[in-house]
Amino acid sequence: ALAGSEFIQSGRKFDFIGFDACQMGNYEAVSALKELSYYYIGSEENEYGTGWDYQTLFSDLDNKPKLGTGELGKKVVDAHVKKFEKDMLSCLSLVDLTKVDELDSAVSIFAENLLKEIEQTESAYYEVLNIVGKKSHFATRNGVDTSNYLDLKRFVTPFASDDSVFSKELKDAANNVLKNLDECVLYNRWLERDVQNGGLSIYFPLAAYYVMNIDNNGTVSYYETASEAVKIYETTGLNNEYKKVIARFALMNLAAKLIGDDWQTENIKNRGNLIATIRDSDEWKNEWKD
Repeated sequence: ALAGSEFIQSGRKFDFIGFDACQMGNYEAVSALKELSYYYIGSEENEYGTGWDYQTLFSDLDNKPKLGTGELGKKVVDAHVKKFEKDMLSCLSLVDLTKVDELDSAVSIFAENLLKEIEQTESAYYEVLNIVGKKSHFATRNGVDTSNYLDLKRFVTPFASDDSVFSKELKDAANNVLKNLDECVLYNRWLERDVQNGGLSIYFPLAAYYVMNIDNNGTVSYYETASEAVKIYETTGLNNEYKKVIARFALMNLAAKLIGDDWQTENIKNRGNLIATIRDSDEWKNEWKD
């Protein structure tokens, strides 16, 4: 809708686009909006319903009407974090959307090398799983863990380490992601202790599905997230190489679960559409087999 608006069609851009909403500080969002605005503000984490500190935001504008967009963005970040300083999980980031193309390229090269690694060495797949762990970095309060989002810096950093078991090409690609992420995220504040957030999260299929009990007889069904992510990447033209990473790890994840649960028994209602989604796509229809 924004891309088709008269404002954008006239060749102009917004000064900044901000989402006062949960988990919108992600790579996918900035990639989709990079042509529409100069700056972006979003949180990697869940947000409280009361949202940003708009009183401080408009007071700053009133006191200094010619305040630059970047400086205003920093004030939005500071005010939000201060407002919820008792909540140690609050965070907010200011992103330079003019730098997202370089980050896109870096993520593509990282994705290509990551796929090469797991295809060439069986143990590499398990090394990746060991790095990403089992839990999302965000939206994990009160036992809720359904986001599948990893902070991009925390995700990529172990691959860049000199001590990692991965190839030099993957290490270099990881370092390139970190460099471009640092240039893309202008200002980033968080309150969670003992972590170093990079300011943007990225989808990773920690779970390709969520198992849900649908009656009192033990029957379960799969609620998919990975197939939805693949479709979003496909339909919006997001990073094609990283889309393949999502698909590959999701398929492995789903296959392991289906085997473990003996999906052929009557207790499994539905194995979902993830495999069909990928198998039937133009790109992979000749590659994936049942």
